[in-house]
Amino acid sequence: MHKPSSPGDAEAISRRAFVSNSAAWTMTSLAAAQPIQADILSGAATNQATALPACPHPFLTPAESFNTVARGNPKPHTLTGKALVEARMTPETWRLEMTTDPQVEPPYVTQPARIQAPHTLKDGTALDLETLRELGKSHGVKFIKATQCLNIPEPLGQGLWEGVPLREVLKLCGKMKDVRRIYYRGFHNEDPEQIFQSSLSYTQAMETPPGGFPPMLAYRLNGQPITPLRGGPVRMIVP
Repeated sequence: MHKPSSPGDAEAISRRAFVSNSAAWTMTSLAAAQPIQADILSGAATNQATALPACPHPFLTPAESFNTVARGNPKPHTLTGKALVEARMTPETWRLEMTTDPQVEPPYVTQPARIQAPHTLKDGTALDLETLRELGKSHGVKFIKATQCLNIPEPLGQGLWEGVPLREVLKLCGKMKDVRRIYYRGFHNEDPEQIFQSSLSYTQAMETPPGGFPPMLAYRLNGQPITPLRGGPVRMIVP
């Protein structure tokens, strides 16, 4: 396009030239919304040899394809029949106890943690899977999470986990006082030497930053019940 040498030249642009130039801009804008032209497709086809290969893995790892990291003797997911029932690792027998630790650590911790409504097997108030699912109808969450072992560089797998935020489950305990950390553990063959546990701060369990995901008790993986091999029927997922 010729650049006018003076304001007079600019004013001399005819209406026809203005309309012509305007139409060119309009067509340029509209062209972006039109189907890709054949010559463009032809050019793209010539670059296929240099294109990046398609991702060789599915976005969601099938549950049976996750890498397995387990501990215990025997490993909990290898239990069958009566042993699996007694370990409360079936959907019908799974139970969750919520209690407090009486331990204190003077001079920093002088009062033990207290909760208004403990949930225990002894008094029949431990939560079952049906109660957890019912809670999920009003408070359920789901998000994609890749699980990782600290001792293995590659992720074990990535899945769509679904369950109930830990905070909603803890609220069933009523008023809490002097609770600083939430410790959780799974089945360990009733052997204190095999206990494996982890923990979250009270704040991490009860508060979720804007845009974040909450720690949750998950009971579905990729839309299906979680098997014992994957830590089911219920497992903790921390984003």
